[in-house]
Amino acid sequence: MNTSVETFAQTVATAALGLPLSGSAETGLTGTKPKDIGLRWTPNLGKAFYCSRAAQKEERNGFKYTAAMKWRNAAELFAPDTRAVEYCWHEWERIMHLPRRLAGPACAAPTIAKVI
Repeated sequence: MNTSVETFAQTVATAALGLPLSGSAETGLTGTKPKDIGLRWTPNLGKAFYCSRAAQKEERNGFKYTAAMKWRNAAELFAPDTRAVEYCWHEWERIMHLPRRLAGPACAAPTIAKVI
């Protein structure tokens, strides 16, 4: 069962990122469906919203790579397995023209050494 804070956070998260609202958020019902995970309240949620809004602003001002980093930061701050995280990573992939698996540090990627 969602508390009012979780319902508010879910509504704000989906509306701020332009995602469609779920039925429970639109009607104010407190029950959730089994497949509707909802947005869990985390301490970093406010910072994640800030990063997502800053990314939109940076891209609008023409700084696309700065916006991509802000989308990545927002995706890392949102609760895992939510629609907001998927949206942030989708925006990062759109700007960078790279798959999500290449978003990590270069030292973490497997390397193939050629023996001479």
